Amino acid sequence: MFCSECGQQLPDDARFCGVCGAPVNRSDAPPPAGAPLVPPPGATEPPAVQVATPREPTIPPPPSPPERVSAYGSYGPAAPQPPKKGHAAVWIGIAAAVVIIALAVAVPLIVLAGDDDEPASTTTVSQPPSSTVPTNSSTSVAPTSTSVFSSTSTSVAPSTTITPPGVPGDSEGEWVRMDLPGLPAPARGVSASDRALLLEVETGDGRELYAYMLDLGTVIELPVSASEFYGEDIDGLLAIWWEGEYDEESGRYHDERLYAFRLPDGPKVEVVARTGMFYPLVAGQWITWVEGEPWEENPEEYWLLRVLGTKIDSNGSPQSEPVELVPSATAFALGDSVWTYDLSETHITWEQSTAVGLYEAGTYVMDLSALQPLVVGNEAWRPSLGDGKVAYFQDGLKTVDLATGQVQEIDAAGDFPTATSTYVAYFRSTQSDDQSAYEVVARGYNGKHEQALGLHSDPPWLSPLIAASESHVAFAADGLAHVFEWQGR
Repeated sequence: MFCSECGQQLPDDARFCGVCGAPVNRSDAPPPAGAPLVPPPGATEPPAVQVATPREPTIPPPPSPPERVSAYGSYGPAAPQPPKKGHAAVWIGIAAAVVIIALAVAVPLIVLAGDDDEPASTTTVSQPPSSTVPTNSSTSVAPTSTSVFSSTSTSVAPSTTITPPGVPGDSEGEWVRMDLPGLPAPARGVSASDRALLLEVETGDGRELYAYMLDLGTVIELPVSASEFYGEDIDGLLAIWWEGEYDEESGRYHDERLYAFRLPDGPKVEVVARTGMFYPLVAGQWITWVEGEPWEENPEEYWLLRVLGTKIDSNGSPQSEPVELVPSATAFALGDSVWTYDLSETHITWEQSTAVGLYEAGTYVMDLSALQPLVVGNEAWRPSLGDGKVAYFQDGLKTVDLATGQVQEIDAAGDFPTATSTYVAYFRSTQSDDQSAYEVVARGYNGKHEQALGLHSDPPWLSPLIAASESHVAFAADGLAHVFEWQGR
């Protein structure tokens, strides 16, 4: 299907052209099965994609990072967000937002790097190739129209039924703990791809950022030049992170940069320089980040967040100016509430804590080419994107297929998912001797394999996130990174 105005090729389910903004005549194109279209009240023709303009940020009190790592962090880099999987969901905690927000007051400037292609300095330590040992436990734009996924649900019972080999996490096989000599510790958190790990490691005078090459067993200290860094993420061999300088006297960050680094040798590429960036994600041709401020209609209870992004090349160099993908996400600013968004190569998903404009409360997902938001559910929360699926919590852990709209229950006791194309890793609440504990579980979408990989005494919102790639699961506990690799049979 092609745009009648500019000739741009469009997805079959597009509602308007992502290039020129022209609406698509849908008279001869039925909506996808399981996803009936429900336009919000007052929907009009789509606006064009807007280039993200800097905004004057608010002046927060000086940050005071928490004593322990929270899986949620806060709005801004002052309270660190533990690393995640490559293009994993970002969970942002709200409880300390009023105190710990780190947004500078200078008007931000967009700085696009085009000439920074000299190799950066890194430290490499060779290690023996990794081996494995078995684990012991096994078991924008504003929306012009939205679509509600079908409420049809199917439950998946636990099973060990054999499926054809080669499907990680959902066939005959097992997750095997990897023995990785020289893995840096103590680890506050870990990100994972099938090629490398990113580890945020505590040192005597601060923190350092390391990469561990899974195929070679080598450790690389990444070239962080500022005194503070947060929000690291990885996709394949492309690592990204935020770094900046904090001024104790003014209580503000300055010289904030978002960097990309292609392992193992770089170069270190400046993606963008803006004030008040936090929680970057990378997937495919996109890098995204979040900016926010108290919502003027109710600043005591809500923050208004916007998600911005830029397309990149294989080294992370930006190929366009930043654009605003999600203009008005809302997040609670009080209590233990959290807000999350996630990025895949083709989609972005986010939460709305309360209604703003055409967005009602709930979870949304949007194709990055069609730019048409779809409603996952008005009671759906904590979404994570896999290939063609969104995992989320709604009275238990569920998934929705983006092609068919079919909803599937994964685990009635599951929550805080990290989704991949064939399985989902998550926390499952258990009860023992009047004490709550939380299993780290990996389970296939078809229920053909389920395995408990570890046990946390701390609740998920006080634990680093689970990282997951197509054939690896990793999480940090007790200062160590626990890494598992799928071995089929």
